Amino acid sequence: MDWFRPSLANCGSWIKVLSVAALLVAAPAVAREEPAGAAEASARAATASGDCTEALRLWQSLARQGNSLAIACASLMYCAGWSGEPDVVAMNRWTALEKGFCGGPQYSAVMDMVRPLADKGDAHAQSLVGLMTRAGQGTTPDLAEALRWFRLSADQGDTNSQYHLGGMSEGNSGVPKDLDASQKWLRLAAAQGSGRAIHELGNLYFWGDRVKKDVAEGLRWYRLGAERGNTRSAYQLGWMYANKAGVPRDYAESRKWYLVAARNGDPEAEIHLGEFSRDGSGTAKDPVEAYKWFSLATFHGGEFTRREYFNYALDEFQKARKRIPGARRTA
Repeated sequence: MDWFRPSLANCGSWIKVLSVAALLVAAPAVAREEPAGAAEASARAATASGDCTEALRLWQSLARQGNSLAIACASLMYCAGWSGEPDVVAMNRWTALEKGFCGGPQYSAVMDMVRPLADKGDAHAQSLVGLMTRAGQGTTPDLAEALRWFRLSADQGDTNSQYHLGGMSEGNSGVPKDLDASQKWLRLAAAQGSGRAIHELGNLYFWGDRVKKDVAEGLRWYRLGAERGNTRSAYQLGWMYANKAGVPRDYAESRKWYLVAARNGDPEAEIHLGEFSRDGSGTAKDPVEAYKWFSLATFHGGEFTRREYFNYALDEFQKARKRIPGARRTA
């Protein structure tokens, strides 16, 4: 039989397949509800005791078995920093999975578990209650109450809450603008190594958003963020060197930073790496390599970008197959 070749005619079907597959990467084997048992009891016990790392590990294990409560717990706890600084790409995948499998009953159950812990003063639980209260998950949305929980947590040094207070104080979240407070919280979080806060400070200075524009200072923060493992800071450095944005154009340096972001599954970085291989920018033209990166971007991309990325991959597929020995096979 002929070597399989995707076509525009079946593009829609493949987009659906890739959408589901990308969710499964975040928590493999999500297929069915599992009855509550010893594993869930252990996860609940770890949550109640405030053992954040163990609780998240147990909920993630259950999530991979298709337990919708576990998916909600794993997603929300990960985003609240229960295992350290959340990576934006992994966070987006968990959030997408959560939206597909969870609703009011799951959120109410999570709130019932973590609220007593927050009332006892646990900073991680307070941060999670703040996130859920802001979003109206398991409770009525209430920005003032969410701020109260974030402040209780941030005052104990929780970097996740400090980061969110910094963002909410910028005046874009329905709360009064306080730019001094915004920078204060972001700098407190950055001083403790928060990659997200470091990246946000880079944005402030590079774009001159709410502070005097200082490209060199923005670049310094982005480098620090990328060196700390922040995916978006690495992407931003790649973009700056590719587009001569405050630095000399340097495709090799751009490719280096895009690779850092792509290794964390960033689809935008993967698209640019595909373009570099397609166009020969900073590397040899290579349709096989371009196809690889466009395919990965299709797999990792969001709902509204997968079709565009798929078409990029399809174009390179026709070129790449000519380079693969035995690309045409017969049965």
